[in-house]
Amino acid sequence: MRIFLAGPFFNQESRIVLSRLLNFLEHKLHCEVFCAMRDGALVPKDAPEKIRQKYFQLDVDEIKWAEVLIALIEYPLPIYQRLCLVEQTPEKTILNNIYFPDMGTVFEMGLAYALKKPIIGFTSNIHSLNLMLTQSCEIVVSSYEKLANTLYEIEHQTFIKKPFQKELFQL
Repeated sequence: MRIFLAGPFFNQESRIVLSRLLNFLEHKLHCEVFCAMRDGALVPKDAPEKIRQKYFQLDVDEIKWAEVLIALIEYPLPIYQRLCLVEQTPEKTILNNIYFPDMGTVFEMGLAYALKKPIIGFTSNIHSLNLMLTQSCEIVVSSYEKLANTLYEIEHQTFIKKPFQKELFQL
């Protein structure tokens, strides 16, 4: 199966998560995977327009090539950069770490959605996600086992979309 693996790769934590997913998909499930972290490039902010266009087009072409897009839909930030929301009632105070999605990943998901490609959301923070991200996904998973089962069902055309049933993220 041809997979586009979308996700941020701008800090060590993100790169570790993507590397593990990439390894699982290629070595355990024997999928063909494009991942910009490995196959594209981290384009410098001051790169010439020709270079920017080259890597943008590569990304678009690889999404068109893929049969499925798997998106890391949380942005693992260092703990000191995470937004901590406080919900306070007379009975309790709740602190929540909120993870924001990467803008490039959001674009890639939107393009895949427009092209009618199945999208699988992958996250460890399955209880607090954005409506637009969850609705564009066929399913949101948080384990390699569930990811493998979903890919098998998609490949064998037995998959039925599973709407996201958890709480949505709101500010």
